Amino acid sequence: MKNSTQIHAPKSLLFAIIPAFAAVILFALTPKTALADTIHSSTYYQELRDSYEARIEAGEEVDLDDPAIAEVYDMADNSDHTNITDELEETGKVTLVSGEKYYLSKKIYLDKGNTINAKKAKIFATGRIFECNYSVKGYKKLKATVSGGIWRYDGSGGHKLTAMQFSHVNGITFRNMNIKYCNYSGHTFEFIACKNVTVKNCKIRCYGKAGSTSVEEQIQLDIDAPATAPTTGVHNGKCCTNVKIIKCNITGCRAVCANYAATDRGRYLKKFHKNITVKNCTLTGKSAEALALFNVTGATVTGNKITTKAPTSRNSYSDGMAITYFGSGASGGKYTIKNNTIKGGRHSLLMYSHASSTFGSVTIKNNKLYCKSGSSNALKTSSVSSLSSSGNKTYSW
Repeated sequence: MKNSTQIHAPKSLLFAIIPAFAAVILFALTPKTALADTIHSSTYYQELRDSYEARIEAGEEVDLDDPAIAEVYDMADNSDHTNITDELEETGKVTLVSGEKYYLSKKIYLDKGNTINAKKAKIFATGRIFECNYSVKGYKKLKATVSGGIWRYDGSGGHKLTAMQFSHVNGITFRNMNIKYCNYSGHTFEFIACKNVTVKNCKIRCYGKAGSTSVEEQIQLDIDAPATAPTTGVHNGKCCTNVKIIKCNITGCRAVCANYAATDRGRYLKKFHKNITVKNCTLTGKSAEALALFNVTGATVTGNKITTKAPTSRNSYSDGMAITYFGSGASGGKYTIKNNTIKGGRHSLLMYSHASSTFGSVTIKNNKLYCKSGSSNALKTSSVSSLSSSGNKTYSW
């Protein structure tokens, strides 16, 4: 979109019922140029174009060569996807308009420094929403931000795959988003081998019902391995580092999971995510752990409400929160688990190593732990080098 005047004119019905001279005065008084990066919906531009056509039919003179009016005609002929991506390519910034509806026919590729402020706009799509071009060499410095918006699936049943997927990027933030897009089989966010990721103040829900044995999560932190991330074509075993999930309300089969490569003949079991923070969130797992951090070295989990609704018969999947090693070779790392309310089946909180890896300095303090298997099973730790546990209260649930 060019940096030309934006016209906020009434719809054609208004022009049909008011005198022509009043329409001219109103047109002359409309604000000229809101922010240059503001993109209205295609429907808005189409209605504005129709209002010009109605004025022409009424005998008024409309200068179609005026850059602002010509731009309206151009924007009306484009899809929302085209208007948004064109603006991102030109300025790197897009601001949507609260209350308007946008329909994305294709996914949007985010590039370095891109910023999308969706405010309270309603955005509909049927496939993947966001992605970036994969970077084979190292981490791509993205530093992109998407904020705001009410994001919905434009159909029935919800998206079955990943809505927003990024791999090998450094610096991406999502905040203040209201998302109900995937069903319980899909992932709202999938970060594959990413650094410096923030998801803040987002509400994430699913369509449909959770399968009784499903373990799919709405925020997935993935290792780049063939089994876990088949589409990247990189498969170098890189993991996620410095991820922050703050003030979010998330419901899924699992809400959040840092994944590991269980198959691939064990080639990637000695690869570990680092420094994961989950703070002041409400996390609900319908059929598995609400929060699962697998092969994670260093984590901060504070001030959360974490609940799994999986029955105790689901065994390990019924734990409210699990931090678990499956590969050997890791040691150290600082783990702080404080001021949480955690509800689980077999255990409320589990820290356990299935291999020779050990947890470093672990602080478990002032948590309320509810366990369906009895209060004595609420907290279980093993393979901890240094444990400080105090002020925790355990309950049967």
